[in-house]
Amino acid sequence: MYDVFTPTPDNAEPFGAAAPGFDVFETNPTAGATARRWRRFDLRGVDRVPQHELDAALWKSVHGLRSRPPPPGPNASPGQ
Repeated sequence: MYDVFTPTPDNAEPFGAAAPGFDVFETNPTAGATARRWRRFDLRGVDRVPQHELDAALWKSVHGLRSRPPPPGPNASPGQ
């Protein structure tokens, strides 16, 4: 990586930033099925939530409560 960088900029072209198309200050809802599920997880430390439960919760938060998560991956611990 050392050879990739130079002491002076190679490109003086200006850049533009795209405005987000969503509310960046939006927070998660405090009520509902998803909120209840997340409240029972102990997220204060590493590995306090079984991996399959956390994976399922994340999957459902993205794909909907009625969606079915895929099976655990090849390195998943059974029942963890």
